[in-house]
This record gives sequence, structure tokens and C-alpha cells, in this order.
Amino acid sequence: MTTIPQTAPTAPGYIPLLGHALRLAHPKRLGYVQALRAHGPVVKILIGPREVYVLNSPAALQQMLLAPSGTFTKGMLFDRTRPFFGNGILSSNGPFHRRQRRMIQPAFHKQRITEYFDRMSALAAKHIGAWAPDTPFTADHRMRETATQLISHTLFTSQAATRMAAVVARALPVITTGVAWRTLAPADFLYRIPLPANRRFDTLCAELRETTQELIRSHQAEGTDQADLVSLLLSARDTDGLPMSEEELRDEIITIFTAGVETAATTLAWACHILTTRPELTNQLRAEADDVLGDRPIAYSDLERLRLTGAFINEILRAFHPTWLLMRRTTGPVVLDGVAIPAQAEILYSPTTLHRDPLLYPDPDRFDPDRWLDGRTDTLPRCAYIPFSAGNRQCIGDSFAIAELHIVLTTLLRRWLIEPVPGRRARETAHAVLYPRNLAVTVIAPPPR
Repeated sequence: MTTIPQTAPTAPGYIPLLGHALRLAHPKRLGYVQALRAHGPVVKILIGPREVYVLNSPAALQQMLLAPSGTFTKGMLFDRTRPFFGNGILSSNGPFHRRQRRMIQPAFHKQRITEYFDRMSALAAKHIGAWAPDTPFTADHRMRETATQLISHTLFTSQAATRMAAVVARALPVITTGVAWRTLAPADFLYRIPLPANRRFDTLCAELRETTQELIRSHQAEGTDQADLVSLLLSARDTDGLPMSEEELRDEIITIFTAGVETAATTLAWACHILTTRPELTNQLRAEADDVLGDRPIAYSDLERLRLTGAFINEILRAFHPTWLLMRRTTGPVVLDGVAIPAQAEILYSPTTLHRDPLLYPDPDRFDPDRWLDGRTDTLPRCAYIPFSAGNRQCIGDSFAIAELHIVLTTLLRRWLIEPVPGRRARETAHAVLYPRNLAVTVIAPPPR
């Protein structure tokens, strides 16, 4: 018997001309997207005149993320990021995306990750060890600085990479706010008005592109393999034996650098938040690091033995997944979890709200790493947990990111205790990423064990 596809219900809160844009512009926008899960596996909202279909079920997500190549393109969110990322692997589509992914993939094979690991571990020890005790700092800013240092000196080894890192550190807060605004604006002309915020966004995008060109030219001038990502990309060839153009190189470097910095930094900032509120968990994590590592630095082979640390990272990526909003676009009519969606429709999905669905994760507001150790998550449906997406769009740097998170967390736990600054309460803030605004902390030396 053939089942007739359903029509997606329209979410409540519609306002003529604006649609649901005011709900998405509100500071509590994440709560609104979370509430949409109660209206079914697929629900329709409007951003101005544009119809957007919100996916709420693992089944709908699985059907989209694992669909044959070409069924979906990257959609409106990534259209808005192209002034910043260009046509890099994050925003490109079709055969070009497949070509670029194949050329970049060798830089993130397991063998390469093991080669990066010791360098990254030494950098983390030097950087985190230099922090000043009893001096307040904002966790998201400090972790962005940490992630920038690790990526710029691990994947990019020239002096030009240091200059690029400085531009990225200055640009990312402006860019992430600007991308969210441009995506959720009810009318396109709003982000084309020459307002100070729009001009600053455009200026920083141009500055980052120019700095990246300098990085490429410095490698080309050296004419030698510097055993870093830029050298690998310069030497990469597609199936026709052709290299990337300078513009393609620029876009991929910007994408890898900035996407890697922002997601890792935000995840680590949330880790700081948990470590300030759960002293017993902090002690357990420190004890595990001491038992597994002793007095030596962390090595790649230690990752599978740091079981609680791995579960802690899984739970951070569940409870505070930084990417609260992602989008796709249909290339033709599709049916997702029994709901018909037309061609050229915008699709929105939220890993953050998916990971907080009480039907999938009982007591979702409770931070509980044990759920990853005691079997409770073993029977989750496919695509119920997508920290790095899935299918042909799965994050190319997922293994690098997991290695980086383990390195920073174990280094931090063994060197410092993190203390909250009294009177400063972190607030969940959703721009392009979900980050803990106003989280001020200090570090102190831990007691001897």
C-alpha cells in the first residue's frame, strides 16, 4: 500500500510580510527552534517571503544527509557565507565539491593526524602553561586564541600564517554575527545597506582574503615543501592532473582555518563552563589523565584509553553543539519522513536542538558523560547524534578536531583548575554558533596529587 506524503504544517507565530523572522531574530531564537520539534518531523516557517522547511526527526535528517549526491545543495546559509568563505569545501556544491574534497582529504588522513599530534601537544603545553593565574579572562575569547594558535602553527608553518591568525582572531566575532544576521534577515536588501556593521563585515572579509593570498605567495616563493597544509594543497592534483587555482587555494585555506578555529574554540569554552560547575567531574577527569599519562605528554595512542575524557567531549558536543543552524536546498521534489517538500525549497536543521530532544536523550538538560559509557546511547537512531554531520558532507577535519579537543582538555586539566568569576553568569547566545557569552573565569594551580 502506497502512503500519500503529508504536507508540512506551518509553525505558529506567523506575521504577514515578516513571516517568522522576528522569532528567529529574538535573543531566545534557539528556544523557538527547539519548540518547533513538537509540531512534527518537518514543519514550515517563513523568513520574509521565503518558505523554509525545518527538519526535526533523525529519520528526516538521515534521508537528507545520506541522499544521493546532487539531491540537495548547500542552501541560503552558505550563500550568505560566500563573501567570507568563497567557494571553499564548506559552501561549494556538486562535482566541484567532490573534486576539492578528494584533493584535501589526504591532509586529514589518520597518518597525518598522528604527525600533527605531537606538534599540537607541545604547542598546547607552551600556550596554556603561559596563562597568568588569578587573572580573569573570557572563556570564548581565550579558547579562540588557543585554537588559533594550535591551527596556525600546526597546519600552517610560515610567518604569513601568524599574520593570518591575527586577522582571523579579529574577524571571527564580526563574521559570525554578520552571517547569522544575513541568513535570518527577512529581506536581502537589509544587509546591502551601507551601515557600519555591513561595511565592517565587508572590510574584514576583504582583509582576510588578501592575508590568505600573502600566505600562498610566501609558500610559492619558498619553493620547498614546508610539511604543512598549504604545501600539501599546493602539490595536490585532481584526477586530470590539474592543481588548484590560486583562488581555489585561498578559499579552501580560509574555510579550513576559520571553521576549525570557531567550532573548536566554542566547544572548549563550553567545556570551561562545565568544569567551573562540576568540581567532582573535574577531579575524575584529572585522575584519568594522571592514570593514563603519568608525567608524560598525551600521545595519539592514548585517545582510546581516555574513556571518560572522550565521553565528556561527546556530551559537550551533545549538550552544547556549536552549530545551532544549518541549511540545505532541494534540487527537486523530495519526501522526508513522509512529508513532501518541493523543488528549490530551503531546509533548516539544528544539531543543537536535535541533541536536546527528550525523546532521544532522556533528561537532556542534565550534563551526563556517563550516558556515553553505560550503553544508553548505543541504540540511538542513525543521525540522532551528528556532531560532525554525516554522509558526503561529513566534516573533513573531524579526526583532527577530536584530537585537538583531547589535547587541550588534558593539558588544561593537568596544568590548572578553572574557577568562575563571582557575579558573572554565562548566557547561551546563538549567532552563527552557540557560545557562552559573559563566561569569565580564572585559573589557579591545582593541589598536588
